[in-house]
Amino acid sequence: IIRVRMVLLRLAQYPGKALRCRVLGDGTKRSTIVVHRRTSFSELRRGIGRRMAASKRFVCIHGHFYQPPRENPWLETVETQDTAAPYHDWNERICAECYATNGAARIVNSKNQITRIVNNYARISFNVGPTLLSWLLEKAPRTYRMILDGERRSRKSFRGHSSAMAQVYNHIILPLASRRDRITQIRWGIADYESRYGAPP
Repeated sequence: IIRVRMVLLRLAQYPGKALRCRVLGDGTKRSTIVVHRRTSFSELRRGIGRRMAASKRFVCIHGHFYQPPRENPWLETVETQDTAAPYHDWNERICAECYATNGAARIVNSKNQITRIVNNYARISFNVGPTLLSWLLEKAPRTYRMILDGERRSRKSFRGHSSAMAQVYNHIILPLASRRDRITQIRWGIADYESRYGAPP
């Protein structure tokens, strides 16, 4: 949809001209449609839909879960953060609003009645930063167990493939790091993954 809107913006910049829009097909080839100055967004979307009607469509949802260490290095504990109220700190607030709720997601019907509760970690692609997992293990063990349980279920559902991805140990921008730091971050990330999930990534 974003690409379609960009094509329409380009049409507005070049009045009276026709542009060719490359559309992804079934993964092996692309289709080309020609759009003109008066082409509307809905017309363009219908044209793309007809080109892709015969192909299978998939959606992959990836959750990137990370929190930096928030502990005061002198006190070795997370101090009260007023902006996270009514929670003690932002780790607790985000855990309650995101990490815990993904482990017990409510599925509702048209009447907004809960029909079942599912563990999203067993269904989506995700990665959890090692520093966050360390905090969860100590401060939110139930949520930590839901993540591990979801990962185990994903291996059964996806023929041995885990829905959990490994992450470098800290939230470092790898291309900007030295070669030694990159290797260290990757090794630490893999080691942390194996210690928690019991298998290599």
